[in-house]
Amino acid sequence: MRGEAALYYQIRPSTDLIVSYGGSVNDFLAVNNIGRNQIVGWKFSYLQARYVSPRVFGTLYYLDECGKLLRHCLLHPRLHKPGRQPDH
Repeated sequence: MRGEAALYYQIRPSTDLIVSYGGSVNDFLAVNNIGRNQIVGWKFSYLQARYVSPRVFGTLYYLDECGKLLRHCLLHPRLHKPGRQPDH
């Protein structure tokens, strides 16, 4: 079973704030080099917030995988104009 939902909010005509949540519960067999692993009730969920503008992209996310928590924040300035490929 899995699911996902997102909310998009336009702050200005070229700036968006996006919040999304998703998760899944999995049961499966995983084949490896010494046999098979049976995975039962593996849970995964995430919560993410993104800020997107012509000059800045930022993301915060929270990941919960089987009780292991990971939090991350990234703020990245855009180094080229929107709609134009950067020079390499």
